[in-house]
Amino acid sequence: MPLMIRRSFVAFALVCLVGASAATSVFGQPAEVKVPAPIDVTIDTKDGVKLVATYLASVKGKDAPTIVCLHMFKGNRRDMLGLGMRLQKEGCAVLMPDLRGHGDSTTVILNGVEKKFDAATMPPAQYPNMVTQDMEAIKKFLINENNAGKLNIERLGIVAAEMSIQVAVKWTVMDWAWPVLPTLKQGQDVKAIVMLSPTMSFKTLNMSQEVQSPQSPIRDKISLLLICGAEDRASLTDARRIQQMLARFRPTAEKIEDKTLFIDDTLKTKLVGTKLLGEASLGVEELIAQFVELRLAAPSYPWKDRTTP
Repeated sequence: MPLMIRRSFVAFALVCLVGASAATSVFGQPAEVKVPAPIDVTIDTKDGVKLVATYLASVKGKDAPTIVCLHMFKGNRRDMLGLGMRLQKEGCAVLMPDLRGHGDSTTVILNGVEKKFDAATMPPAQYPNMVTQDMEAIKKFLINENNAGKLNIERLGIVAAEMSIQVAVKWTVMDWAWPVLPTLKQGQDVKAIVMLSPTMSFKTLNMSQEVQSPQSPIRDKISLLLICGAEDRASLTDARRIQQMLARFRPTAEKIEDKTLFIDDTLKTKLVGTKLLGEASLGVEELIAQFVELRLAAPSYPWKDRTTP
C-alpha cells in the first residue's frame, strides 16, 4: 500500500510535467522565476508573546497556496527552511514560525514587563496556548497578506512535526468551528495537513478527540499525508492507528486527484520529525511538494477578500 501511494504521487507529477514546457515547474509557474528573499517578521500574540517567523513570499499572488511549517519540540523554524524554500520555488507562500518558548520566540510582555521563557522550562499550561494564541496570531498575519493579494488563504495547508502535529490538528478544528457569516467567511481555511512522525499526544496536548469525533473536520474533510520512518516504532504505531481510524470515513477514490488520505511508512530510517527533511535518499520534500500540488494547488479555491466589513 505505501509503495503504491508513492508511485501514484510520482505518476501524478509526471502527468503534470508532460503537459508542461521544459521551463515550467509541476506547479505550473516558470522555473526561472526569481523568488523573494526570506524575511523575518515578528507577530504579537494576544497574551504578549512575540513570535518570530520567517516568511517566504510567493510570486503567484492570489493563486498562491499558503503553507505554515511547524517545528518539533525544542526545534525552531530553521529546521523547515529547506522545505520552505522548495515550496516557495513551486509557487507557495510559506510562513515558518518559532512557536512560544522555541527558537527566537522566547520573549513575553506581561503587565509591561519583558520576561524570557524557553521550551526546557516552559510551564505545561503554555502548550495549549500554542493553539489558541500562537496559531490565531499566525492566521491574522496570513489574513492580512491575503487581503493584500499576496496569497490565497483558501489554499491553506500545514506541515507539522511531532509536538506541533497536535497544535496543527487542534487549531484546524478551531478554524473550522468559526461560523460562516453572510458577509464574511471567518474560517474553514485549512484544507490539508502533513504529519511528520505522527504522535497522538505530547505533554498536555492530546488530539484523540479531534481525530475521532464525528463533528471533527479531521475525520473526513481535511486531506492528510502521514509520513514516518519504518524503524521509528512509536510514530509508526500512531501513524497506522490514525490511518486506520480515518480510512473508513473516506470514500474509496479511483483517481489520485480524489484521494484525501495518504500514508508513507516505508522509509528505512529511525529519524523523527523534521530530521526526516534534508535527506535526499528519503525524498520527503518531493512527497510533500506533490501532496501540496494535489490537494492545495490543483483544486479550485477562488481567492476572496477577507477584510472585516
